Amino acid sequence: MSVVFSAAASVEILDGVAAALLAATACVRARNFGAHFTGAMVLGCLCGIACGLSREIFLNGSAGARLILPALPGSALAGAIGGALAARILAAKKDRVFFWLDAASLGLATSLGAILALPGLGVVGAVALALISGLAPSAIRDVCLGDVAMIVDKSWYAAAAALGAVASVAVVIGGLVIDEIAFARMGEYAALFGTGVVVAIRGWKGRKEEV
Repeated sequence: MSVVFSAAASVEILDGVAAALLAATACVRARNFGAHFTGAMVLGCLCGIACGLSREIFLNGSAGARLILPALPGSALAGAIGGALAARILAAKKDRVFFWLDAASLGLATSLGAILALPGLGVVGAVALALISGLAPSAIRDVCLGDVAMIVDKSWYAAAAALGAVASVAVVIGGLVIDEIAFARMGEYAALFGTGVVVAIRGWKGRKEEV
């Protein structure tokens, strides 16, 4: 996987976690909309690989796509299965489950996109690519379900993603400047911090509106 923090295996693990969370989120949403189990699973897998695949295509073209494709489908499938089970077991709290899964997956997807694109694209390019790759799965999910895409329908949705990406970039740059964080762990800290920012903003601005 063409990641700048290739020395940190945890970043690649987080990429798999992001795929699983995106898949679970899409599957829960689909089941909440009354989609058939198999259709929900397929949509979940599609959304699970959409983030990493789109990011690698932009960064490394077909070579990046060939490199990442073997790594993500397993995580996406596991996430889709987990999402289907969660939608069934926690049916009474289905909206709340979706909301927090969506916030976490959005945060991790955009944060990873930002830190992995930063060395090659710079700050502005990294944030732009993070938004493209991080918001693409939710747009695919909502459009396939015949719903208005949350990126245009919900307040602070895209803004939360952007602020999470900026926060991740700031952690990387700040760590390099003060030289207090080991380079191999920089991506992990930045991704988790950016995810926390997105979850906090979504919880603050969106919970009462959407849950």
